[in-house]
Amino acid sequence: MVLSLLGQAGLALENNENARLREQEALKAQQQGMKTSLLRSISHDLRTPLTTIGASADLLTHPGLREDQQRSLAASIRQESLWLRDTVENLLSLTRLDEGALHLNRQEVELEEAAVQALQHTGTRQTDHPVTIDIDPDCTGFLDGRLMVQLFVNLIGNAMAHTPAQTAITVTGRKQGDQVVLEVADDGPGIPKEVQEHLFEPFCRKSSTIADSCRSMGLGLSLVHRIVEAHGGSISYRDNAPGACFCIKLPCTGETDEAIDTECRRRCADDQPAADGV
Repeated sequence: MVLSLLGQAGLALENNENARLREQEALKAQQQGMKTSLLRSISHDLRTPLTTIGASADLLTHPGLREDQQRSLAASIRQESLWLRDTVENLLSLTRLDEGALHLNRQEVELEEAAVQALQHTGTRQTDHPVTIDIDPDCTGFLDGRLMVQLFVNLIGNAMAHTPAQTAITVTGRKQGDQVVLEVADDGPGIPKEVQEHLFEPFCRKSSTIADSCRSMGLGLSLVHRIVEAHGGSISYRDNAPGACFCIKLPCTGETDEAIDTECRRRCADDQPAADGV
């Protein structure tokens, strides 16, 4: 009986070990799949703007170009380079958030000002989409100002990329108790029901799921989701009938990092005698 019990225990341990190895292999396969998707996305999506920049630069060297043609080529180079910059910034920020290495520089942020700064980053695209910013002046919070600007850049840019020209985009903000409720809505075609559950997954494309820009790797909405979570908030999507609407709730109360560090040092000083006695 003892030998039988030991044999069964050995089989159970062996099964557990095999299950653990299978989980590790599955995780490695998933990570490898994500790396493959990232490399494929980078090679595909970065090729188009780089080709456009190179071709436009070559044309600028040709003699006989009219002044309006030179301005058009220069504007094309600038627009593509800005897109590349934003894409690289999204990649770096998403990597830092995943690794837990991104430090939130919390300070009192006026969200209306952050939205205005984000609108300036959209460049010439805002001429094709009338954008209305209606955020109450009291919508402030102890947040990371740079990440808030990046959040608005991604949401507004996403709306511009997936709606027809002259589609209105509205950014609103209201204070509700100890939270700030932000909404970015458009009057475009909206998002199909079957792809809404994949909105905040990285590497999502419009062919299979929603993408967050015309040539995007599907990082913008995923990054917005991570930024909101890092601040202790939540983000959701709803149909705007017609159009799309992203709703974000952020805590508007809290302390700056400096105040938190001061409090931590004070507590450590108070606990010092007890620590010496251990």
